[in-house]
Order: sequence, then C-alpha cells, then structure tokens
Amino acid sequence: MSLTDHAKTIIDEFFVAIAPIQAAYLDPSFTYLAIRRPKGSGFTLVTARVSFNNGKTKIPFTHFQSQNVRAGHYSLKELGSSDPKKFIDTLVAGKIPTPAGDLLFPPNYAGHHDPYYQPFHQQGLQNQNRIDVLGMLGADVDHSTPTVVYDWEVRAAPEPYDGIQELIGEYQTGFPRNDRIVMEFVAPNVAAFDLSSSISGTKARLNALLTTNGNPELFELGYRILSQNKVHARGTIAGRAFTWTDTEEIRRGTTELDVPNAAVIQGIARYCDIAEHHGWAVDPSTVQNPKRAVYETFDKNLEFLTEVIHREGRGRARDLEAVVGWLLWMLGYSPANLGGTERTQDAADLLVSTPSGQIAIVEVTTGLLKAENKLSILHDRAQAVRRSLDNSNNRHIRILPIIVTSKTREEIQPDLEQAERWGILVLAREELDNLTTTTLVYPNAEQLYEQAERTVRDARAKHEAKAAEGEPNLPGIGG
Repeated sequence: MSLTDHAKTIIDEFFVAIAPIQAAYLDPSFTYLAIRRPKGSGFTLVTARVSFNNGKTKIPFTHFQSQNVRAGHYSLKELGSSDPKKFIDTLVAGKIPTPAGDLLFPPNYAGHHDPYYQPFHQQGLQNQNRIDVLGMLGADVDHSTPTVVYDWEVRAAPEPYDGIQELIGEYQTGFPRNDRIVMEFVAPNVAAFDLSSSISGTKARLNALLTTNGNPELFELGYRILSQNKVHARGTIAGRAFTWTDTEEIRRGTTELDVPNAAVIQGIARYCDIAEHHGWAVDPSTVQNPKRAVYETFDKNLEFLTEVIHREGRGRARDLEAVVGWLLWMLGYSPANLGGTERTQDAADLLVSTPSGQIAIVEVTTGLLKAENKLSILHDRAQAVRRSLDNSNNRHIRILPIIVTSKTREEIQPDLEQAERWGILVLAREELDNLTTTTLVYPNAEQLYEQAERTVRDARAKHEAKAAEGEPNLPGIGG
C-alpha cells in the first residue's frame, strides 16, 4: 500500500512541528493491544501508540498473550526501526514484525491508511502543556465478538488481568475507537515550569524541568509577575541563568527573581522558542483573590476542597457539589445549589450566573458522564431553561450546560464525544485542579465564561465538519 499526497502532507506537518524538539526525546517505544479476529487467524491491532518519551517510561517492557488477546511494549529499536517516521512505512505495509510474532494493521475498504494531525491536543491543554498527536486509521473495527468475551479470557490467563480495560491501562495503548483501528504517535512537552516553584516575601525561587536529553542552552523561561491583580512585569530568563542538576529521570534548573510583596508569577517554559508548558508560583502566606482569602479562613490552603476533588470511588457526590459551588464562588460567579435539599434534589445540581447575568447549568458527578443518563438529563434541563428565558423575554441571556466529574480525563474518555456533540462543557479532575490554581488571582469571570463557550463551540464544530465531510470522528488520547 502507498500513501496519498494528502496523507503525506498531514504526516509531514506533524514531523515538521516536532522537529525542533525531537532531539530532546528519549528512545521512542511502541505499545499495542491486538485481537485474533477471526479466531484462528493472525493478531490484528485494535489500538496502538508510538510514544516520544520525555522521561524514563514506567510502562513495563513485557508481553501479554492469551489465546485471542495480545498486548505489549517494545522499544522501536526492537522492531528494527528507531526512526518513528520510517516506522510509518512498516505500518502502511500492513504488518508489524515483533519478537512475539507479526501484528496486522490492515487498511480500510478503499485500501488506505488515513492520517490525522491534532496539534495542541485537548488532554495537554487541560494540563497546561503541549501535546502533538499524529493518528493513523486502518480498517473498520470488527464487532462480531463482544468485548466481554475477551474480558473473561484474559481473567483466565496465568497472569490474569481484570479485562481489556486493565490491559489498556497497563500498557498505555490509548483507547480503542468504535469505528476503525487506530495507531497514534504522541509527542508530549520536553520542558516544563516546575510547579514546586515558590515565592517567599519578595524573593521568587523558580524551577524548571527538562528531559535528560534536553539542552539547557535551548531553554528559556518566560514570566509574568502579577501584583494587586495587575501585571507588574514581564520578561524572559535564559537557560544559562539557571543552575542545573541532573538525575537519571530529569534535568532540573533553579534560579531566583526579585518580586513585589504578595506577588504571583506565571512561568512559561519554552524550548527552541516553542512554548511547552505554563504554570503558577505563589507565596502561600498571601492571596491576591479576596474571595479565596475569605474562604481560606475556614479551609486553610483549600485542603478539604482539594481532598474532595481527589477522592477515589463512587459516592460522596454531595460533598463534590458543595466544593464545586465554593470554587465557582471564588472564581467570581454566583452559584445556587439546588441539589443539596430533598425538595430540589431532582433539579440541576447548581445554577450559576456571571456578573453580567449569563447562566450555566451544572451537573456534578463522581462517576462517568453517561451514568444514570446524566448527559441527556443535563441536555434536557438546558433546553428547558432556554425555553423559560425565551418565554420571559430574556432571549439575550446565554446558557452553558456543564458537567463536572472528579474522575480524570483518561477515565471519561469514552464519554467525551457525546458531550461535545451536545454542546456540553466537561470539567474533569484536571480542570478542577487548574481552576483551583486560577483562584490565586482575582479572575475575570466573564472571560472564563466566554473561553468555556469557545471550547464548546470548537468541539461541536469539529464533529459537525466531520459529519458534513463524511469523515470518521477523531478521538483524543487515551491513557
């Protein structure tokens, strides 16, 4: 098989984008999940990933195989190709040789492997870092055998797993698609602003992180100093101004900067003039946001709020509802908790207004988005509120449905597409953590609302464009 000119252009776009930082990665590796379909034939990929590793990988270089299921992790060198771009030639040939036997990657019905490129992937944006993803789509997925059959097979293996999902998590293969076989090339950030950076009085201690292959001479830290909710200064610190120390896993740099009392710093890590990550440094003894200062009178350092957001397991949804309301209040909104009383517990969990009167309808869950029809119920409630506003001559007021979960983006990945199609904003654990950091300075509530609306519009438009073109929907990163 060969690639079309259009496909080659998409692939080139990805490799051109990561070319300046590619030398900073460690050896790339390949993880996969494959199923024998039909039984008795060879193993065909379901989902796979080539990772441009920005640190020592924690995925075991092992191999799992039962009668009809295979999963594993190899360095690209083991597969005879240390160059990820050349590895695409192997993929397009439809067969990947491995030490445990060949893996099949058949094309679609037209004989094509279709690439797509996702710069600034959403999962990276949620964590304030850059991730570039190139995907290759193969044949349609075979649904002739239910997944539950394979779940029980891997439970019976000599080294058992609790189903396909645990294998996916163990080998970090990325989530399967419902329509086509997918192979992803994932290029994460190679530099970061270390969130252990801190401020004490008028002295800031700023820390930076690089991969062990990263060159400090190519690193820069951009910064914005905020004082009394205004930008006091902006600038850049060159990598040579940092003191660097190396470990087996990371290269860490440290420098100091004079700041006004009670300042907050936004640090922006750049490598080869590319912004890779940003974050905040604060003085824990001071807070610029008066609402957060008031809240911390009763919950020092937001300890209880943070604990609730990171609780594992189901249940305790009422605590999470309260915490989301407190967080929104610190962000400058006016929340009304309807879900906290027996009389109104079947209503929306939270109604939220911006200073200008725009409305958000918030559903809070500690579980998956589709559980108990939460997405469809939220969608219906948003429509009902829209009708009420229209009937009361308030058509100018905008509505934003939001679903909040304490689960991670990785855990809710299979549910995201439906939320995006229905115009629902999803706030997972990562977003809650970022919003918690945002409360350090007094935020612009209207601007945050407008950014959320743009996120919803862009996601919805993406699916509408693909539907109009008759193209398959493109997923995000799995795990």
